Amino acid sequence: EDPIKTLPRRCCALHRTMAPIQLAYWGVRGLAQPIRLLLEYTDERYEEKRYKRTDFGEWKIVKYHLGIGFPNLPYIIDGDVKLSQSAVILRYLGEKYGLGGKNAKEKAEIAMTEAAVRDLRLGLSKISYSQNYEEERPNYIPTFEIGMEEISNFLGSKIWLMGESITYADFSLYENLCAFHSFEPSCFDKHPNLKQYVERFEVLFQDIPYPLLQHLKLQTHPDWIAMNTIPESPQMMRGSHLLFFHYQASCRCVRTSYNDR
Repeated sequence: EDPIKTLPRRCCALHRTMAPIQLAYWGVRGLAQPIRLLLEYTDERYEEKRYKRTDFGEWKIVKYHLGIGFPNLPYIIDGDVKLSQSAVILRYLGEKYGLGGKNAKEKAEIAMTEAAVRDLRLGLSKISYSQNYEEERPNYIPTFEIGMEEISNFLGSKIWLMGESITYADFSLYENLCAFHSFEPSCFDKHPNLKQYVERFEVLFQDIPYPLLQHLKLQTHPDWIAMNTIPESPQMMRGSHLLFFHYQASCRCVRTSYNDR
């Protein structure tokens, strides 16, 4: 029997909080998407506040009245736990639901892997926000390919990043692999294990509830935070610039094209 298909999504229900977790972020996938995916996987009850561009003034007013030491988006409020910083939130939730590793060595390796994936995404985001994107893209490709190779080598033939047990780092890797595939559709050609990994992950969400579908349709990043304006080029408008990637509702990044819109 396929261990992936029988892996229960609601394996962490015993850790469910009495009151819904409060999550807040902009109305895009961005830094909050791995957090959303993890909450959906654990079947945790949560309420999300999605800020729009027009809500920036509201956010500036309320941010210092939330009791968060370093207020920023995304943030979560889980009872008396109030956190910002996406990586910290993801790690906290992973630990809470038993997805943070079994010992100190494994916990450190999970954190290392998640940080390495995040670093590669950060480099991609930097050039994507650049006004000289088309000129900078070729120079970034070698760095991108090295990063993809390192991730592929670390995963190897394992089911998940740490072996047979899924961890919070897997939620980050999946979301970022979607973005990497959007940036360079051929990126899985040399790394079939990453393509298989994405397919395995998506089995966990094959019965996606309606609320999750809604945030899978969000933009990767808000276009209004870039200094440059929306490009006129049809090629740019069809998805070659990360700012304007729109994922398909199903999020099947291996089986669908993000540019066919």
